[in-house]
Amino acid sequence: MLQSFAVEISQIFTTNEEIQSKASKAIIAYSYAFVLDSMQVLQSGVIKGIGLQEKAQKIALVCYFAISLPAAYVIGVKYGFGVVGLWQGYSLGLLVLNYCYLRLILDSDM
Repeated sequence: MLQSFAVEISQIFTTNEEIQSKASKAIIAYSYAFVLDSMQVLQSGVIKGIGLQEKAQKIALVCYFAISLPAAYVIGVKYGFGVVGLWQGYSLGLLVLNYCYLRLILDSDM
């Protein structure tokens, strides 16, 4: 939904076409992070329900601080992708986190 209306959403906030273009690209990048974050929240609830929060907390720390932050910095700042790169780096960390959470759930004996 966000991807379909990215330009229209950006037009709500500005009439400058250059800013609209950048904002719509950032909205599209955010939409991937939004889906991945929603999946992570659902899996987190399952993990809490089966009592594996301690393991999940350690996994989340690694994914956020060792993957998301460096990836966001490298993609957004070093490679010059700006805000879009920051969202892409965050999405990369969320992708790894979702995979790890899924493995944790599937490998549990519950």
